[in-house]
Amino acid sequence: MTGDSCAVLRILRIALVLMVIVLVPMAATTATTTSIEFWHCEVEQDRQETIGALIRQFQKDHPGITVKLQAIEEDDMRTKLTTAQAARRLPNLVWLSSELILRLGNSNLLDQKAAGDAIASLGQSDFYSGPLAFMASPEGGYYAVPYAAWVQGIWYRKDWFESRGLAAPTTWESILKAARAFNAPQDRVYGIIIGTSKDTYAEQVFTQFALSNKAFLFSPDGKVTFNTPEMIEVLDYCKQLSAFTPPGPESWRDARDLYLNGTCAMMFYSTFTMDDIGVERTGFKGAIVRDLVKKTGFAPYVEHSAVSSFGAVTGFGIMSTGTPDQADACKKLITFLMTRDSYIKAMHMSPGGFNPVLKSVATYPAYLDEPVLRAWGETYHTIARGLDSIQTFAQRDGQIFPGYGNISAQLIIGEALYNLTEKDWTPQQTAEWAQKRMEQAIK
Repeated sequence: MTGDSCAVLRILRIALVLMVIVLVPMAATTATTTSIEFWHCEVEQDRQETIGALIRQFQKDHPGITVKLQAIEEDDMRTKLTTAQAARRLPNLVWLSSELILRLGNSNLLDQKAAGDAIASLGQSDFYSGPLAFMASPEGGYYAVPYAAWVQGIWYRKDWFESRGLAAPTTWESILKAARAFNAPQDRVYGIIIGTSKDTYAEQVFTQFALSNKAFLFSPDGKVTFNTPEMIEVLDYCKQLSAFTPPGPESWRDARDLYLNGTCAMMFYSTFTMDDIGVERTGFKGAIVRDLVKKTGFAPYVEHSAVSSFGAVTGFGIMSTGTPDQADACKKLITFLMTRDSYIKAMHMSPGGFNPVLKSVATYPAYLDEPVLRAWGETYHTIARGLDSIQTFAQRDGQIFPGYGNISAQLIIGEALYNLTEKDWTPQQTAEWAQKRMEQAIK
């Protein structure tokens, strides 16, 4: 072999070694890179910026994982999920309400093992029991990992109640008495807002009244029970209260606006209103009653034949349609988002509206050191403690009824209340109509 041939071989060997050095890491990187798609409903620009920053930090900490974010309007999420399911293009991770979680879980689209693993890694005993129950499956596991929660109750003009010597509105009797006492439509002042539109708000208010009367949506064997005497009694009570509400159907926006401008004595609302009242950080454009936080009381439960606390929970669902690597990546992302510093940043996107479901975070000084939470003081601690006792129609005596997700998605209860109050249906007529609609919804 000539010297030139040897030189050529040496060059080829060197080139081959260099190719191996360059290509092997590239192949390894490609093999270990996992891409996941994450859908959520936080479409507000400031919230998207916060979530985006958290995801960028996660990707920096986990260079082998890429996350594609998609923010979708809450009202559009059901349609998007249905379309994606039909096209077999579901995301890998979703942050959704418990109602939508139940609907997905009932369709066998959620990875219960992955959710259980994530809950265990975070420490199941650190979770408030109420939010965990909202994500429970009939099999004894969890459809999803609870992430944020809010509590509903009656926000009321404490100064007005004190001037009339009225008790806090916590019982059916005290609520009705106060609504009647403060209602002055001639002065455009109304006793209460309860929700009479075809929407989720009406359903949320009705649920709290129903559970306070032991009016359950399902029998122990899973049959719809909307036409029971207990439920008809709740419908009759809501119709009585509607006489002391503004004319026309009311939504959450009406409740917020009328309470802030001082023309409503009581409103049912979630803890999302804490920043509206506490620091006047609100979408309402009118004049707000001065020092309203000092003039406001909060009744976190309703009592009749039972005591009822109502709330809502959102959680992270890991889709069962992804690969094992994608499920692992989703678990890592959930753990990151629920690690204390990241979690506090996310919950501070809407203080009071987003309440942490981990006790260690809910009581942590850095979380509590926030203007809205400071403004409410002890009221916030009452709200946090209430997370252990929040209830939903989807549960009864430890049983889970995923079919509730279908009923809620069709807004049947909201439409029933609209028919009751705006079309002047009788409670019995309303109950029988809703019973048939619900039976069809869960078939």
